[in-house]
Amino acid sequence: MTGAVHQRIAGVAWDRLFHAYGTATDTPVHLRGLLGEDEQAISAASEHLWSAILHQGSVWPATAPAARIVATMLTRPALREGALAFLRQVAVATDLGDRADELRAVAYPEDPAARAAIDAWTSAYTAADEDDQVDMWDDSGTGDLVLTRAALDCYDAFPDLLAPVAEHLDDPDPAIRTAAWSAATVLARHPAAVPAAAGLRARLERLARAAGSAEERASLVLDLGDLGGEPRAWLADPHLVVRGAAALAPALADETEALDVLVTLAESPRAFDALSALPRFGGEPARWTLIAAVCARVTGLERLYSGALAALPRAFRLAPCPDLGPYLRVAFPDGWPTDPTPHQCALARAVGEREELWDPVNGNRKITFARLGLPDDRAAWRGLTRRHPETYSAADIVVMGGPQGMRAFATKFLGLGRTAPALPGRVAELLREGFGERSVTVEAGLRLTVEVPDGDLPTAPDPFTSPYPRHPFLALSVAAALSSSVRVLEWHEGRELVREYADLAATGPVRDAGPAGRRGFRVEFRLDEEWLPKGAGAVS
Repeated sequence: MTGAVHQRIAGVAWDRLFHAYGTATDTPVHLRGLLGEDEQAISAASEHLWSAILHQGSVWPATAPAARIVATMLTRPALREGALAFLRQVAVATDLGDRADELRAVAYPEDPAARAAIDAWTSAYTAADEDDQVDMWDDSGTGDLVLTRAALDCYDAFPDLLAPVAEHLDDPDPAIRTAAWSAATVLARHPAAVPAAAGLRARLERLARAAGSAEERASLVLDLGDLGGEPRAWLADPHLVVRGAAALAPALADETEALDVLVTLAESPRAFDALSALPRFGGEPARWTLIAAVCARVTGLERLYSGALAALPRAFRLAPCPDLGPYLRVAFPDGWPTDPTPHQCALARAVGEREELWDPVNGNRKITFARLGLPDDRAAWRGLTRRHPETYSAADIVVMGGPQGMRAFATKFLGLGRTAPALPGRVAELLREGFGERSVTVEAGLRLTVEVPDGDLPTAPDPFTSPYPRHPFLALSVAAALSSSVRVLEWHEGRELVREYADLAATGPVRDAGPAGRRGFRVEFRLDEEWLPKGAGAVS
């Protein structure tokens, strides 16, 4: 097999192709490096694939030939996961769909002279030195047509790439299996792969039903949605990430139940980040996909208001901001309002009051606001009010309930505002008041543990997802509302029961961890360092 791959590498005229950094004469050296045992050469080859052959989501004339050769290397176990991830990203970058025919007509014009000019540009480019290559990217647009051809070459390779990828859909290694499905579902979108896509959907449904972990099931459900499937049955899955994966399916975009799942999950976006390691997210937080989808499908800020508040702690770390930006686009579709709604006023005040978002040198904020036609003026955000206050009524009151409300009004429960450095210590004090000095342990920094022998936790309402109305369990609700994660162990009727929460939401059902010779409960809180002010004091 290795000899055949070497022949394929040698059979490509790499000196007539180019990648992001110039003529592709170095590409065969790197591809051969993948076939050896030299770890340094393999590392350099991988870097070449991800930087030169596929550069920040852009493809080049050398990309399609390189991808076809990489697909033949899937027989090598050590390369398999990385090769599948690379093939998926090439497919994502060139999934042209309905645009393919239109682009083909432009890139391969009927006029022989025009077509010859594009061919000549490529020949001249590969023969030029580096400085001349830079100068060739002028305003004529010929180079762009060459890149369009490169994208078409990759797209046309989808059916050929799908076959070797599909051989690993049942790989015993879950990571390989997940990577293979993630690549196959994109490659199967090509019209020539339609017959194969139908069979893949049926296999995905069977595998999703049999998946052993919530993460693998969510990945398979996401793939099913990508293939045009309707994963409606998984909207009621006991695990949060699986419900979210099902709701993201394009086929369910207009269904009320799916929209409800997305809106609820958007209020706890980091819970969805449990899927961020999946190849489909390309190293980005999974919550960005969730936020983009819910803001594209739901019209009106009223339903998205709590989700927008949940995005605030991570706002303006990039530009345009993928956390808060989509919400701002929905909230202010026509730029800065002259007659704002109550929810526009409430969100504006929340943005304006958050001190850490207004660093004068934060260019990400400035760029995000500029693109949305919004003012980079903190006073304007803090001061946005109704135009006709004399018409104020109950409809103007924006109500926040549950954990979000407890976060927003921390002073009511703790006597300290969110920006008070002593707030973590006050949380520990509140827990000690409720359960006793010996029951509360400060494990490290922002970690708190409450352990109560012979005690029972209430079941309704769940004190970790909604405010419990009575002491001492209200203290648990307050601590949970200010935590990024909570883990609950309860020893009840001879069994150890485990519950886990992330970003104010239960991540799954209660899990039976086996027999227990004790009674009581233990709750482990990780206070939310993103929600608390920077430099908040450690719990004491």
